[in-house]
Amino acid sequence: MQSNIGKSDAELVRSYQSGNTEAWNELCIEYGPRLAEFFRSWQSGNTADVQDLVQDTLLAAMEDIHKIEDPQSFNAWILTIATRKRISWFKEQEKRESYLPSEDEFMETTPVYLGPEHIAVNNEYLQIVMDLMKQLSENQRMVILLSAIGMKQKEIAEQLNIKVGNVKVLLMRGKEKLIARLKAKYPDDYADIVDDEGIQSLLGKQK
Repeated sequence: MQSNIGKSDAELVRSYQSGNTEAWNELCIEYGPRLAEFFRSWQSGNTADVQDLVQDTLLAAMEDIHKIEDPQSFNAWILTIATRKRISWFKEQEKRESYLPSEDEFMETTPVYLGPEHIAVNNEYLQIVMDLMKQLSENQRMVILLSAIGMKQKEIAEQLNIKVGNVKVLLMRGKEKLIARLKAKYPDDYADIVDDEGIQSLLGKQK
C-alpha cells in the first residue's frame, strides 16, 4: 500500500526503524482513520472509546515496530494488535459494567439495559473465531482480516504480493474452512456465533 506521500508502508517502517520519526507520523496519518473504521465496524463503543482504542493500538505498534522482520506485513501486523485491543476493551467493559440494577431500579427503567453478559458473549465469540483462524494458512488469515477492515481485493493483493484472483480464492476457502470448523467444534452455538454482527464483518452473513 502506498502512503499519502507516495511511500509504501514497508518503506516508512524501514525508515522509522532507521531513526526517522517523521516516517511514524506518516504511518499514523495513514492508519488512524483505518483503525477508527475498524473499531467502529465492530461496535466498540462511542467516539471517545474508538479514539482511545486507536491511540492504544498506535502506541503499542510504535513500541514494537522494531520487532517487524518483514515490513511488508505491517498492515496485517497492526490489525492483529487492533484485534487484541478490542478483546481487552471488552474485558474491561465487562468489569466496569458488572453492576446490575436493583429490582426497583429495573422496574423504573425501560428494558434497554445491556448487561455484561452480552459483552462477555460477544467477546467469547470473537475469541473463538480468532483462535480458529490460527489454524488457517497465513495468507488466508490475512485476507480475511484485511477484508474485514474494508481493504479492496486489489489493495490486499498488492500488500501480500499476490494476484487479485488468488485473493478471491484465499478469501473464499479461508471462510469456508473457518465456517466448517465452527460447525464441527461448536454445533450448538454455531448459529449464535455467526449471527453476531462483529463475526459477520469477518465471515459475512451466513444462512
